[in-house]
Amino acid sequence: MLFRTYLNRYAFPTEWINSPPSQNLGMSIVIPSYNEPDILTTLESLLICHPVNQDVEVIVVINTSDADPEEIQAFSDRQYDHLLEWAETHNRPIFRFCPIRINGIPFKLAGPGYARKVGMDEAVRRFSKTGNKNGVIVSLDADSVVEPNYLKEIERQWANFPKTNGVSIHFEHPLTERGRKIRLGIVNYELHLRYYIHAQKFGGFPFAFQTVGSCFAVSVVAYAKQGGMNKRKAGEDFYFLHKIIPLGNFYNLTTTKVYPSPRPSLRVPFGTGKTIADFIKQKGDDFFTYNFQTFRDLRVFLGQRQLFYHITKADSEKLIQMLPAPIQSFLNLAGFINHLERINGNTANPESFDKAFFRWFDAFKLMKFVHFARDNYYPNQEIKAAANTYLSENFNMTGEEMTKEGLLKWFRDNNIKSDRIDS
Repeated sequence: MLFRTYLNRYAFPTEWINSPPSQNLGMSIVIPSYNEPDILTTLESLLICHPVNQDVEVIVVINTSDADPEEIQAFSDRQYDHLLEWAETHNRPIFRFCPIRINGIPFKLAGPGYARKVGMDEAVRRFSKTGNKNGVIVSLDADSVVEPNYLKEIERQWANFPKTNGVSIHFEHPLTERGRKIRLGIVNYELHLRYYIHAQKFGGFPFAFQTVGSCFAVSVVAYAKQGGMNKRKAGEDFYFLHKIIPLGNFYNLTTTKVYPSPRPSLRVPFGTGKTIADFIKQKGDDFFTYNFQTFRDLRVFLGQRQLFYHITKADSEKLIQMLPAPIQSFLNLAGFINHLERINGNTANPESFDKAFFRWFDAFKLMKFVHFARDNYYPNQEIKAAANTYLSENFNMTGEEMTKEGLLKWFRDNNIKSDRIDS
């Protein structure tokens, strides 16, 4: 019923794969691919993965828009034909590659979100034909490679924790055989990503997980329940995963790795490719991130949130006046008092209050606060200074003597391994 409802209401109506799925299908890996010359490197890294107990399908969505030049259209057509031939040679009953070709996508819609949704909706359709409600949809990109234990560790996650709704998979951008500027750019950017998540956790935010499109997996049931992938041209991964994470039973999977490409790109307005392209063009080597004081203030607010449970409006206003100035200003602009009255009016105990509170102060609200604090109170810090402040405050250590690569190694090695949200 769940699958039928999703496919009828939310999914793309087209069925792209004609052959029937294996009745033992347990994992569907979806790879959007736009003008990717080295996609076979990605597929071959999957091919040599350690075998798993369930059957696997890899859905490659080769996509172009109605605004793409003829050479990209022609390349995509040739690549699709080549992948069909390659799949015939490499497919096995337990491991199949299923290329899809979509052209003429309206330019205003075309992008990784649209292509990812096509593939993931097709994965739901495949699982619906088998009746397998325990299936897993994995998201990967066409410029990434994976470790040999990648499939095994994803399978193990759901075997050990069957109620898992999703995972964020550990990633590390390759730092070898790159020009100095690109190498430093990706060190800066990944250090920023890791610092930002650790800073959120320091601030007490419970939904602090990496949301990278090439590095996550979700249960097919969670995917369908939450209305599936969106069609955003960029940031589709962030918006999608922050519908899944609050469901609970979301984990960091740190026992395997994805290696995303650090190459520059201007196809999307933000993200790795755009950041690296912009960094290459700038003169200096500095890279700025959110000021750590923002997260100190956040920690004060979130640490006191239970004080707002079932108190009067007058007492709420007094409590707000005792908070750091950026928090006060932001809460007033966001109409917190009105939202608090609604939350308290619909919650009967501190636990339900907490859940309702974080439905309001969610990842989007957090981002708005961080940007508000940056624009009005705390200018961005250079990433090394911000990372050092975090280390000093949390571990009584300093990274002043470390290079940025040394700092990145520390954050990689100290990735949040055990934190998860249980429903």
